[in-house]
Amino acid sequence: MRIIYNNKKSYFKKIISVTLSVLVISVLSTSLISCKEKIIVNTQAIASESLIATIKIPKYERYPEFSNLIKEEIEKDFLEYKKYAEMDYPYSGIISTYRTETEDFSNSKYLNCFIKKYIYAGENIENEYFITFVLNKKTKQIETLEKLSGKKLEEISKYCEKTLLSNAKWESEYEYNVMSDDIKNGTRPVQRNYRAFVAGKKDITIYFAPGQVLSSWFGPQTVTISYK
Repeated sequence: MRIIYNNKKSYFKKIISVTLSVLVISVLSTSLISCKEKIIVNTQAIASESLIATIKIPKYERYPEFSNLIKEEIEKDFLEYKKYAEMDYPYSGIISTYRTETEDFSNSKYLNCFIKKYIYAGENIENEYFITFVLNKKTKQIETLEKLSGKKLEEISKYCEKTLLSNAKWESEYEYNVMSDDIKNGTRPVQRNYRAFVAGKKDITIYFAPGQVLSSWFGPQTVTISYK
């Protein structure tokens, strides 16, 4: 959202700079039940000259260490983006939007906390990202994709690339050349490409955010792989 101040709004601009350096508008708590696990979702709404943020942080009451990990990661990510927004604001005049949403895909074996992060900082910076946290209920350990699947990241990468390429529908040779390159880049064997996965009862689902492996208008993409 671009905001341009004119002379009529100069007084309003001064009020914002004084009162909204970092203002916590509200802190709300909502309880929800998922897979017999009690979860409290704390919502923080924050506004400043440069940033409007709505941050949802889940708390799994029976798993405090898991909850603390999620909270630390979300807060760290927000603070890093806040620095960027404040640095960029005097030059662009754009008030950035930052938002997180929480979904829970837990089952009898695993806690699956799925975080969607959305940012907007002008037409050229509008993205949605995924990050997940998976806890083995029995061992109380955080699971990695490689440990769950019994495969190295290079193997997972090749499988995801092959699967997405085979599922894609190409309307022209040009589209094939462009989009196949996007798929190959988005599935490269680097950790940032595989930060989002859900441990189901029978298999593992890997999530690719919009724009990661295909253009954003295709939406998110998924690939399913088996356990080891």
